[in-house]
Amino acid sequence: RGPDRDRGLYPVVYTKRGINHELKSGYINQLKIMWNIAHALGLGTEVVDGKTKLDLARDKIDELFKKTAYDKKAFEEALKATFSLFYPGEGLKIELGEDCEYEIIKGNNEVTGKVDVEITKDEQRLSFSINQMGGHAKVYHNPVGFNFKEDFCGEEYKFDEALLLLRSLIKYDEENKVQIPTGFYGAYSGEELEKSDDFINTEIFKRYSALSAFKALQNEQTNTSRIQDLITSEVIAGAQKINVKLKIKDEGGKEEARGIKTLADVFYEKYLKPNVDYFSSDYLCEVVYPYQKTLFGEIGRIYSIKEHIRGSEITNFEVIKTSKDGNEVRLLIKNVPKNGNLNIPANVYDENGKEYKVTTVERTKEVKLKNLKKVEFTGNFEDLNVMAETFYKYSNLQEVVFTGKVNKLEIGIMAFRDCIALPKFTVPEGVTTLTIGYWAFYHCTTLTNFKIPDTVTSLTIRELAFYKCKALKEFTIPKSVKELSLHKMMLKDSKIEKLFVPEHLKDKILEDFEGKGKIIFYDGSITPTKSWWGNWLYLNVDVPIDKITLNKEQLKKYAKKAGFSDISEIQAIQARNLNGEVIEIKLGKNLKKEFGKSEDVPGKIWGTWGKANLRKNKA
Repeated sequence: RGPDRDRGLYPVVYTKRGINHELKSGYINQLKIMWNIAHALGLGTEVVDGKTKLDLARDKIDELFKKTAYDKKAFEEALKATFSLFYPGEGLKIELGEDCEYEIIKGNNEVTGKVDVEITKDEQRLSFSINQMGGHAKVYHNPVGFNFKEDFCGEEYKFDEALLLLRSLIKYDEENKVQIPTGFYGAYSGEELEKSDDFINTEIFKRYSALSAFKALQNEQTNTSRIQDLITSEVIAGAQKINVKLKIKDEGGKEEARGIKTLADVFYEKYLKPNVDYFSSDYLCEVVYPYQKTLFGEIGRIYSIKEHIRGSEITNFEVIKTSKDGNEVRLLIKNVPKNGNLNIPANVYDENGKEYKVTTVERTKEVKLKNLKKVEFTGNFEDLNVMAETFYKYSNLQEVVFTGKVNKLEIGIMAFRDCIALPKFTVPEGVTTLTIGYWAFYHCTTLTNFKIPDTVTSLTIRELAFYKCKALKEFTIPKSVKELSLHKMMLKDSKIEKLFVPEHLKDKILEDFEGKGKIIFYDGSITPTKSWWGNWLYLNVDVPIDKITLNKEQLKKYAKKAGFSDISEIQAIQARNLNGEVIEIKLGKNLKKEFGKSEDVPGKIWGTWGKANLRKNKA
């Protein structure tokens, strides 16, 4: 697509993963980019049977690309023709694995599986294995041919020699660029490392695993699935025994040492801490939280008040500090009171009376909360993150209450999934930033009401947030929202029939949003009218809400528009929303002396006129 478009190069398939653009997996895609490189370097110019080796390689790649089934011969010929561009001569040996097969990747014909390559030139030997899969590809590179089982795990275990190699310090500068000693990866690689039980239980292997993980995670800071696969508790243990020299350049450009960290610290700062809100519950409990305890220390008993009076100790949570000297903590639910009601406080105190702000709620890995019926968040939270799977599958949970205010609220992945007894969820007043995660309320089959307050200015709803919520028919985005991000599959397989969106957010709806026909745009206007049979003021509100506020100045404006000469003529005020439902009117202080609260007005013969605010002193 760029300036090389007309140079006869192959188009190559890339995919975006987090901050990275990666070459899409598959051998045909790999061979195409190898051919492009050979073309750019001017390789393969020798002529064979009237064609250059470069052209012959392209013919073999094209022939393989046209296949619609696995053809072993065509695959082997394409590999040899392409690799021979870089390694001419007789020293090239390629062995195809039994798992090689045809596959469609990104709409293209592809081949996946394992291939072993060995190249010999004079006294030099290069051997490696390639494993192309549907989603990823790996290269096992072992140029020096070490056999760790024999060299390090025999009767004469060469621990000192191995430890000497591992003591090499990694350079780690202020821009997070990493340099590992030349030759390390050549020695510490090869599949045999993962197959020997007597080796993997040694300290040397733990260190190897840590450095191997560090290598594999370069430029993968946002790839949470790979981070969880590679940084295990064993890897952390090995990484704690590897020192990393921190270097920074002075004003003259000269490098100078600025201290030493462990590789485990680097893992935490670069990969774990930035992604802590996106890891699975099990991974947090197994890997991240134990290391945080090591870093920041543990809090013993916690209390609901600063003075430790009887009954103030809180025993339902494990507490994790999020920094060494800070005052923010995570609460991990470990049990529920017998009555099924769980109070989650905004602040807790340690045995020395130090106050900590609760920012995150999670559950411990083993906890079972089958008797949980009610969750009450008490006090005022600045930021609150209900982590992934916190209340997942708690089928008896019937009520979630916020008694105070929350500034920023994030509801994590599957946080309330399968809470089939939860009828409503009301986001607390005061929330300005709200994020509802992927599958957050999946299969909450009795959820009929989800209310967002008009204090929210930034709203994000991720994919399938209300998947299979078959009782939730309507969803309203308040007019206060200025920043909106709705995933295109927000409504997929939900039963939401009406999605009310403010008119000013129309351009925020994605072109490929599924269920566009269910969106109703509103402008939030109020149209006043006068009753034909009496001095009632009707306020028709172009918003699907259940109450409005009204002050004296607003009432004067609406009264004039409706045909009243003065508000003293009004005997009752009634409001209806966009759905035609009678809603509550909350009066300002300057109107409470003249009109009563919203309450049902009995009809003259039968029934009621619905809720209205009647004049207290009738003329």
